[in-house]
Amino acid sequence: MPYSIDASESAVTGRSSFRLPFEPRGEARTYRDELRAAIGHLRATGHLYARYSGPKTRGPAFDLENVLFYNVGTGVFGPHAVSSLTFERGAPGEDSALPHRQLYRVQGGKWDAGPTDATALATFRAPLAGRPANAHQTWASVAAGERRVLGEAAPDGEIAVLMTVSAPIQVNLAAYAKPLLDGVLSAFHTHHGPRPGPIVLGRKDGPKFTGCVEDPYR
Repeated sequence: MPYSIDASESAVTGRSSFRLPFEPRGEARTYRDELRAAIGHLRATGHLYARYSGPKTRGPAFDLENVLFYNVGTGVFGPHAVSSLTFERGAPGEDSALPHRQLYRVQGGKWDAGPTDATALATFRAPLAGRPANAHQTWASVAAGERRVLGEAAPDGEIAVLMTVSAPIQVNLAAYAKPLLDGVLSAFHTHHGPRPGPIVLGRKDGPKFTGCVEDPYR
């Protein structure tokens, strides 16, 4: 069997020979379903920590929140990620047969990273009009809000994003990890090269729209 799952009321660890894809099939789907069921039996504290560890490959890049939450199904995280959600990518494991590892652990309170020597790259504050349905809404709020870039050079290596989300009601933070992260990171993208050329958008046999991609916030 190309996967294994260890579960208790406080932690779930899934190990597999593959990185969990979106809408998996066959054994990958069975693994997804069993992993989801185990997460559903975690003791709900409202604080969740998650980590994915796997080999670094030359294949296409992937979003961490997709592997940990969206490809599993965000609904199961509802009781566990309403107060705080922390997730990160860990170092590759030593298990060559099952090199991909997904860990989910309930916390007694908000995760504290402790002292760090990381340098702040930017800060932002942005009001969100309701729950962000996609990255575009988050991008628009952050781009029009208070943004402060600290330094000129782009980061070389891994970065961390710390966000505090205030809402009048409890929300499943795992369900909003993707539109929040994608929107925030996109708002800080800057193009320093020559003016981009025209692009054409539209279906092959449908109406087409010609325009130019340009960053008005650089």
